[in-house]
Amino acid sequence: MNTKIFRTTIWLGLSVWALAESSVAQEDITRILESREFTLVSSETSYFSFSPGSGDILYCGQKGVMSMNVETHQETMLLEAPLPGEYLWAWMSPDNNLLLVVTRKGELLLAEVDTKKTTFLKEALPRGFKRCAFSPDGKYFVAIGGMEDSVLLYWELGEGKTNVRMNGTSNLADGNTLYDGAFAPDGKVFATVSGSGTVDFWSRPPVRPTREGVSLTRNGGLSGIAFSSDGKTLAVAALAEPTITLVTSATGEVVKKIKWKKGHPLSGRKLAFLPGSSVLATADGDQVGFLDTDSGKSIGSVSVDGVVKSLKVSADGRWLVAGTREKTVVLWQLKD
Repeated sequence: MNTKIFRTTIWLGLSVWALAESSVAQEDITRILESREFTLVSSETSYFSFSPGSGDILYCGQKGVMSMNVETHQETMLLEAPLPGEYLWAWMSPDNNLLLVVTRKGELLLAEVDTKKTTFLKEALPRGFKRCAFSPDGKYFVAIGGMEDSVLLYWELGEGKTNVRMNGTSNLADGNTLYDGAFAPDGKVFATVSGSGTVDFWSRPPVRPTREGVSLTRNGGLSGIAFSSDGKTLAVAALAEPTITLVTSATGEVVKKIKWKKGHPLSGRKLAFLPGSSVLATADGDQVGFLDTDSGKSIGSVSVDGVVKSLKVSADGRWLVAGTREKTVVLWQLKD
């Protein structure tokens, strides 16, 4: 694919790269993306999250927790780190009042956005930590991880901003390593995927399995998960196979399995449903592919200047955003 790369610099000194593709395999991709261009922004990390209220991108740089406006790329310091690179990953509560931050030492801290007051939680993260997430109503948050035996921990928030207490732990034995998890849009269910190849559904506090896990594969387990915007469908990616499985979130019933050849853009392990549609974005390596889950057909793909480590749709549904191993944030504008 022929490409043309050009660089611009905005007034904050932030380097912005844009790559214009000269051709796309399937012209149908133009009905999804506003243009065939994407923007690369230096972020100092592969991992990011979104501010639920503003839609800004949150990431942890050398100086601390940063917020970046998707439209202007303007950065704002939300929480300064005591040491360079001390903070690794951050999430914002739905009311935009709290930051949940993972430190380099494997600690969790809560920080008030307005006062910058920080409170370390006494509980340590599990070995092999994978992810934290606030519930959509902001009343509790979870952490998942583990090595041979995984654990799901959850905390509930009280009246005060940082008044938090650990409420429970669920352990998954027999090598059932949790790799990823996501809340349904209505917050009633938290779903996880594991190394044993099962999808598990957890209730809101007390966080317990709501039914027997759904086994989808035994060859290497499962690695990625995404709810559709209406919460009715769950897409799951296999860890070692180029397969995406669609599951009904209400019952766990398998609706469809879509298999690709290894190396196909749609064999990715990072998943994100586009808002209000049946289109699923998938990424692994340096390609992001688009799948029409209704027909099971590929819509097309775009190249990324880096290996994708995380993939999400912005809170307002206007942007598809990826974090790369090369420590850049990649943005595509979605069509309305």
